[in-house]
Amino acid sequence: MITMMMMIMMMMMMMMTMVMMMTIISLIVTVLANHDNDDNDDDDDDDDDDDDDDDDDDDDNDDSNDQFNRYCSCRG
Repeated sequence: MITMMMMIMMMMMMMMTMVMMMTIISLIVTVLANHDNDDNDDDDDDDDDDDDDDDDDDDDNDDSNDQFNRYCSCRG
């Protein structure tokens, strides 16, 4: 009887430690995943540069459309 209670208590303790470890790991992963976003929000100068980069992305999209049109025209 006493050994049975000891085993049950041991299993409960192991389950609690596993739950705590999973909680801590998920919190660490969440903090690391959001870390990059915090760095970008702090610098106002970088935001201005990002706007200029968006214009370049539009040019890249035009190039990809040209390639797509060339591919389709060759295929008939």
